[in-house]
Amino acid sequence: MTLFKSVKFLLTIWYLFVLGALLLFFISISYVYLSNSLNSSFDDSLETTANNIRVNISIINGSPVLEENPTVFFETQSLELLMLFDASGTQLQVMGDAFTIPGLEGLLADATAENAVFATMNRPGREPTRIFLSPAAGDSNSGILLIGRSTASVSQVLDQLAVVHVIGGLITLLLAGAGGLFMANRALKPVDEMTRTAREISSTDLSRRIEVSANDELGKLAETLNQMIGRLDQSFTAQRRFTADASHELRTPAAIIQAESTLALSKSRNPEEYRSSLEVISRESEHMAGLIDKLLSVSRSDSGQPLKLEEIELDRLLKDLAEEFNPLCLSRQLACRIDRLEPVKVLGDRLELRRLFINLYDNAIRYTPPGGSVTLSAAIRDGFAEVSVTDTGIGIPKENLAHIFDRFYRVDKARSRAEGGSGLGLAICRQIAEAHGGRIEVKSEPGQGSNFTVLFPLSDKPDHSGLPLRP
Repeated sequence: MTLFKSVKFLLTIWYLFVLGALLLFFISISYVYLSNSLNSSFDDSLETTANNIRVNISIINGSPVLEENPTVFFETQSLELLMLFDASGTQLQVMGDAFTIPGLEGLLADATAENAVFATMNRPGREPTRIFLSPAAGDSNSGILLIGRSTASVSQVLDQLAVVHVIGGLITLLLAGAGGLFMANRALKPVDEMTRTAREISSTDLSRRIEVSANDELGKLAETLNQMIGRLDQSFTAQRRFTADASHELRTPAAIIQAESTLALSKSRNPEEYRSSLEVISRESEHMAGLIDKLLSVSRSDSGQPLKLEEIELDRLLKDLAEEFNPLCLSRQLACRIDRLEPVKVLGDRLELRRLFINLYDNAIRYTPPGGSVTLSAAIRDGFAEVSVTDTGIGIPKENLAHIFDRFYRVDKARSRAEGGSGLGLAICRQIAEAHGGRIEVKSEPGQGSNFTVLFPLSDKPDHSGLPLRP
């Protein structure tokens, strides 16, 4: 990023623009005010000088006459011009630097009518001269006194003021720009550190965190980014663990298939030996296919694929499922019962709900020894659908209950492998339940069996926020 496109530069330019506009405004106001004050003071001084001169004017034969030498006024009051006119406008006396005054007759007439007139006369190559006309001796019939003074002193003060304003304004803008850039750098330094840290973070190392040094907006941003990086770290860790577990689970049946096929092909064998090898390969292939199917189900759930929702009669779905599993129960010498199936309707994906209850029912049958029982029930509790699968199997130790819904988690790895379990069934069940706005609970005691309960919102309650609290 170039300096001219950076936020700190743009902030500094905007700050200088606003400051420059304010300085220009106040400098203009102060210049105009001081100019008016100086000109007003200059006119007052000119009028005072005229009053002092009038004291020395006498009226002789109807015309004004200056009795005292006015040289002192030229020396002390910096006069440039002094002129006397009679009542008819005839020039009687002139002293100083005389020059042609445009519109003199009009000025004399105005002075006769208004008793006092100010005017500014521009002179080529010189500073303008300010003139003042007033009655020579108290009334307009006594004649007119005209005096003039150069405005050089006022112009000099205003020129100096303009130079001070320009230099002071430029220095102020320069210092403000340097200070603004420094403050912008300091304020945005955490952003640069965040950028540098974020660039150093990769998918292989998400342990780095952005340092939070302040409790301001940038500090909150850093905390938010750290939380996001933490979630990404957890997601990548779970993904890597899932990939490693999946690879491990697939490696075992693949190794058995390879070993069995290599052994069968190493030398000629009789049909019974070939049949035994093919049965092993078929069994492991079936196990691998089931594992891949479950992995695909987990992957679809993780990708957030939408459910194909429809109104489903849970009691009918569970009844059909119980009939399908009845032969398997009989082959394992289990009593498969239906406790009660109340008419229950929910809004859900038929295939996903069927997968959920197949996993629960299959687990119950798989881990219940001969002579035991598996009981299925569906009811409405507190306005929600409640489905329970209860068995009298081996049960689950208390310390394992918190992890049984984790992917690839097995309570007894050796037995699960022998039973064909993958450690994904209950994880898939929880995902399906939560995708439908429900939840799954478990109660179990070793040697006493297990009870899995799934709660769903009814089809007439689309709001899933009111699930009953766990007892």
